[in-house]
Amino acid sequence: MQFFKKRIASIDNYELFFEEIIAILWERTESNLTRIREDISENIKEFMVSSLVNLSKEVEAIFDKNEHPEVNELIRNITLCQTDIKNELDKIAAWFKRTNSKTINEFYIQLPIDSTLTTLKRLFKEYQNLDIRFNINCSIKFEGENFPHFCYIFQNLMHNIIEHSELNCDDLKVNIAINVCENEISIIILNNFSSNINLESRNIEIQKTRDLLLQSHDNDKIRAEKGTGYLKIQKTLKSDLLRESFNIIIDPVDESRTYRTEINFNLNNLQKLEQ
Repeated sequence: MQFFKKRIASIDNYELFFEEIIAILWERTESNLTRIREDISENIKEFMVSSLVNLSKEVEAIFDKNEHPEVNELIRNITLCQTDIKNELDKIAAWFKRTNSKTINEFYIQLPIDSTLTTLKRLFKEYQNLDIRFNINCSIKFEGENFPHFCYIFQNLMHNIIEHSELNCDDLKVNIAINVCENEISIIILNNFSSNINLESRNIEIQKTRDLLLQSHDNDKIRAEKGTGYLKIQKTLKSDLLRESFNIIIDPVDESRTYRTEINFNLNNLQKLEQ
């Protein structure tokens, strides 16, 4: 308080006095807002994510996945919930900002990929050394507000691979290729499948997913979707990234037991505008 008294004691002009009082109040306000944001973004977020990670571990410890196959979907939803909670807490933290600046102002495509892999490897400890090969030809700088949506897309794709390949870390191979051509981005992901999987039955399930992508679904049906996450990706493209046209192409598993997913959409209004 003495510091503030010294700042205004020598001011004899009313307008300067008023401006200095306002500046002091804003400084105090900004200090309080910063503490609130830090508490939400660090302490509360860490507690909630840690609680979900522990919940997932406890579920895995209690239930046998072979006897209770529905446990895989539960664990998948817990993983996705982590991202949702992080995103929502970031939004809440943003309420306590004077300006409209974003937590992440801009990013390149590798950042949401890295963030996704960090989250999944934290949950699936046995996939810490997962072999992923990248071929990324995308120098686009994206607006920061799109970061959580790209994370959500990649997390659904990677979770689908881990859950359905039925391969351990040493045998699972993943290739991620990203290219940009004429203002359209193409994301292609290939992975292998276990030799124990019946290709005919697996491809029947894939065809069902392809059929679902051609239909309209409300939010309840999307949340209730089991197994792939493709309806959630479709919703993210439509509702969050606001893509009017896009393609989600999922191929049957071929004889070499390779599975291919391709997602294409235009980059209109997603790129960071240079000042």
